[in-house]
Amino acid sequence: MKVSVIIPVYNAEKSISCVIETLLSQTLKEFEILLIDDGSTDNTPAICDEYAAKHAGTFPIIKTFHKKNEGVSAARQTGLECVKGEYVIHADADDWVESGMLEELYTKAKETDADVVICDFYSNTDKKETYVRQQPSALDALSILKDLFQQLHGSCWNKLIKRACYSKYGCRFPKGIDYCEDVLFWVQLLQHKEIKIAYLNKAFYHYVMNNNSITHHITRKTYDIRCNFYNLLCQYLPQQGFEREKRKARLSVLLEGYVNSVISNGEAWKLLWMYNLRTAFLETDSIRWIIGYLCWALGFFPISKMLLRF
Repeated sequence: MKVSVIIPVYNAEKSISCVIETLLSQTLKEFEILLIDDGSTDNTPAICDEYAAKHAGTFPIIKTFHKKNEGVSAARQTGLECVKGEYVIHADADDWVESGMLEELYTKAKETDADVVICDFYSNTDKKETYVRQQPSALDALSILKDLFQQLHGSCWNKLIKRACYSKYGCRFPKGIDYCEDVLFWVQLLQHKEIKIAYLNKAFYHYVMNNNSITHHITRKTYDIRCNFYNLLCQYLPQQGFEREKRKARLSVLLEGYVNSVISNGEAWKLLWMYNLRTAFLETDSIRWIIGYLCWALGFFPISKMLLRF
């Protein structure tokens, strides 16, 4: 088996067929698709089972796994424990892919003996499609780890990964983290200097910007998940050399909770003064945001939230 594609699925009855059909049109044939049904309550399980029944014996093989709802990170990890391919890539249920994606990524991996192959991608909205270049500043693991906090997207869907890396380096998707769980995976993997990485300057994956996703609806629960993400990020990142990245991640989590009013103004004001003033005023490039942070620090909360909205 050359490639395994892991797709976490939750209540995706309107979109799941699109990504599956574009995968079935791949020029590479020796691969499998793992549909991880994360306790869906709509017609998604039946759709997944139907595809699996049709494609159980010949390539590409489709397998469905039904589990209780535990979130996207646990679903990805479930998929990893069942894959058979030499390489692994992830896809999301509301996106779609170009027909040459798996073959070209796999060919690049074999030609370069790479553990990871990174490629560009498309960002799609209802109104436009944007080509997003993902060329790293350098191809060593530490440089790419730094780039993840700059110009590189932290996703797993535009990166082909040798399956052996997951077990060799003990990299996992932390259960209960449904926000940037893929970033936490990369932070674990890219600390190993021997990881060999290649870049393919083509785009195959269409990332559909979905305003209904967890990243666009901030509640106290999702804010707490973001706080847990930050704590794990600090745990996984090297102790030296990533202090600025940790500070910016801490302020980013606080900012989302503040502007979405899921924490009180008083609590947000206290946390800004206690831990985040340096990043807010000395490590921020936008004048508008600096003024917003100043209004926040001075207690002019409505004005600051208006200036700091994304």
